[in-house]
Amino acid sequence: MSWDAGDLHPSVHKQAALMPKWGGCGVTSARLVSAAAFLSAALASVRFLRTKHAGLAPTLANLDTCDLPLAADMRNALLRLQQHHGFGLQATLESLASAPPRATAQHAFAEQVYERARDDLLEQLPADHNAYHRARLISCGGPHAGSWLGALPVAAATTVTSASWQMALALRLGVPVKELMSGDVRCACGAVVDPYGAHYGSGCKVGNRGAAWTARHEMANDETVKSCRAVGQLTAHGVAVNYLGQAAITSVNGGYKRPDGRLRDFYALGRHLYWDFAIADPCSDSALRAGSAELRTAGAAATLRVKQKDEKYKRLVEDAGSVFFANVMERFGAFSG
Repeated sequence: MSWDAGDLHPSVHKQAALMPKWGGCGVTSARLVSAAAFLSAALASVRFLRTKHAGLAPTLANLDTCDLPLAADMRNALLRLQQHHGFGLQATLESLASAPPRATAQHAFAEQVYERARDDLLEQLPADHNAYHRARLISCGGPHAGSWLGALPVAAATTVTSASWQMALALRLGVPVKELMSGDVRCACGAVVDPYGAHYGSGCKVGNRGAAWTARHEMANDETVKSCRAVGQLTAHGVAVNYLGQAAITSVNGGYKRPDGRLRDFYALGRHLYWDFAIADPCSDSALRAGSAELRTAGAAATLRVKQKDEKYKRLVEDAGSVFFANVMERFGAFSG
């Protein structure tokens, strides 16, 4: 499995240059953030000089008209940020110099740069499967959605093969999978699988090849239990029997509704916290109809699945005197909460 850099859509490189919070991989470009870094450092220097060297105060009295080379470079950096990175056109160097230091820190400036770059990228994605790519990029962002990129391979749970790592990056960045580009691969439902593998999340009910979806679900739920125990919640466990009584039984054969896990006695003796885990696809037909490809409804797929889980379990669990929480993440990393 390999790709030639020249064969990749330009949006792939631009997305990779974004920070994980904005859907990228953190392989950022110095050119992208150089103006933000320079202006932030220069403003901090000016504040220091004005405070510690009173003799320089007249020289640095007005950065917007000062003829010092430093001030000229600062004005050029601000102009670049305003023209290309969405900074407020009303901002002046003096207004920034008088703002709280945290508001002009490099991180604060860079966040505006990355947000504008992400918004611009949404309009430059490939034309084919455009709604898929928009939903993918939006879902790749948000708190913790890119945390896996920084996971250190110090244990089996955080170590993957090179092929799996490449595939994960390809899915995150919207790179077509070469093995699917021929158009010869068909799903068990009979449909041709597109180069991005989007078909499996489109609503297909028979795409669980090799029980891959099942294995993914079980692994994620097991990690939820381990994470709870790691922070001292030792009563966390998967649910394998009917703890909810007669109301949970759904068939004469004894089938019953069963959440994925619980924290026993989490709120009080006999008052437990139940959860049910799911992975939602923001590129599915139902999620796209709910607005997963629009920034204003980011996390639409997870929100939709949470609603479904609540309808299935919330009343049932509450009637048993406990609390239910839908634990949902999207295929590209965004969480429900």
